[in-house]
Amino acid sequence: MKKRIIPLILAIAMLASLSVMLTACGGTPDAPPPAQEPTPEPEATPEAVVTPPEDPEVPELPDHEYDGTGNLVIAPDGLEITVFYTHGGNGTILPDQLIFRAAEEITGVRINNIANPNMADEQEALTEMMLSGNFANLIFGHIGQISPLISEGLFMDISDLIYSYAPNIVRYFNAIPATQIASTWHDGGIYYLRSALTGSDAASEQPSKLWFIRHDWLDTLGLQPPTTLEEYRDTLYAFKEAELAGPETIPYFARQGDIRQLVQLWGVQGDWAGWFVGDDGVVGHGSFTEEYKNALIDLAQWYADGIIDAEIFTRGGNARAELLSQNNGGATVDWPGSTGALNYNEDIRANAPEMDWGIFRMPRNINGELRSEWGRGSVTGFGWGVHRDVDPELALAIVRYMDFWFTTEGALLATYGVEGESFEYVNGEPQFLPFAFEHEGGIPFFIRTLGVQEFPKWPADISFEIGNFAERTQIGYMDALENVNTISPFPPLSMLPSEQAILDRIADLGSLTDEFRQGAILGTIDIEATWDAYVEQARHMGVFDAMEAYQTAYDRFLASVRN
Repeated sequence: MKKRIIPLILAIAMLASLSVMLTACGGTPDAPPPAQEPTPEPEATPEAVVTPPEDPEVPELPDHEYDGTGNLVIAPDGLEITVFYTHGGNGTILPDQLIFRAAEEITGVRINNIANPNMADEQEALTEMMLSGNFANLIFGHIGQISPLISEGLFMDISDLIYSYAPNIVRYFNAIPATQIASTWHDGGIYYLRSALTGSDAASEQPSKLWFIRHDWLDTLGLQPPTTLEEYRDTLYAFKEAELAGPETIPYFARQGDIRQLVQLWGVQGDWAGWFVGDDGVVGHGSFTEEYKNALIDLAQWYADGIIDAEIFTRGGNARAELLSQNNGGATVDWPGSTGALNYNEDIRANAPEMDWGIFRMPRNINGELRSEWGRGSVTGFGWGVHRDVDPELALAIVRYMDFWFTTEGALLATYGVEGESFEYVNGEPQFLPFAFEHEGGIPFFIRTLGVQEFPKWPADISFEIGNFAERTQIGYMDALENVNTISPFPPLSMLPSEQAILDRIADLGSLTDEFRQGAILGTIDIEATWDAYVEQARHMGVFDAMEAYQTAYDRFLASVRN
């Protein structure tokens, strides 16, 4: 079939779609909060962004070699690249999926995912690979997981390869400078190529997580969707008291055992109750504020009263499908695409035929504000790095393969798949074939079967995501976009060695906050009696010194963006 070439402007828009669906469909939404960004070498320069040489010495390439424009052949005789990408419940990447077969036909490169297919937890799978000593050539992960590995020198500096041989990645940097800032370490090297969530470098105010509730339960009780924290609490208690699903009624549940989506209703800043920049430009951490303490006190009571899932810390990533299919889950906060699609899942509806599951506008917080801490931002916490032991020839091929996904053909392939097999053109625009919309769970689940949106993880165009939501989810999303003040997440920061030395001291911060939060909710600790000791432990660890380091880095980041 003759391939169509799309204009550059459309390519940029399509490139802007390559990571949204995984995150929006729950791919790895419950990733760690923004983590310290390490430094691979002890020396530093104050600049956060590396500027490529004006006239790089690029070797003259044979006619058959990849150039990122007219010739996309990377390995005429074929080549296999091993990759590490966790096999989770939200999709994976396999060499025989549609887009990777098509990419192999174009580039000559075949991928082989060596992640343990029986291990869905990202950190566990990564640890297993590390312990085995069998490292993938190309490794995917969250910055919180990858940062320590860069500090240990596990990744190769691919900056020279990018600026010399990857014209489309350079174009990506130029289009979204924050991605270059986020990908560049203090020494000017690029060890980990970060992905973007927006098609521009502007700070994003697009919501990432929305509020869902059983509208049929509301109707049964003659209630309207709650509009305040007090009303939300009363609604959840009403669900429990009415036992709408019998004694097993679970008013509130969440995937991955996390209740941090709720604490924003008490005025806690920062997604994941983590690092944030206040309205006054001052860096803080949500888990050490009075607002957070008050939220935990109230939520611990909710848990004790049976309002929050008793198994919230053990149920795992399938909580949505599990509890909705049992017809006993009442409300959650989660990614809109896949969560909204569950209302149309045939397996779920077989057990809950009357279920009316959908978005409602988030309640106003305790201060009366319609404010969400779950913005998308312009740069994600995810990306790819090349292992240090990869030989130069293979490293060049890998960087070219990464660059391929930024070409017009690569962008189209990674966004919609193959013309005639997964999409068609309607009035000149690509659109998934009719059978895709009939797939169980809709487009968010259909694309996982193709590998679409799973591998490249590059910038995401929100219009692509919204266009593939169920109509009702689209309406709810647009309402949130127009009416809720959505705050951008903590920005990508590159740390100098002196700053990183401070951040290295708080490597176990996540364990400290997780343990306190879980103990608080479960009622195994007295929040009021232990709060000061908890904050003091964080101080001793270096959290407040880290705030100062992040403040300096943030001020530098602002200067870089403005320039």
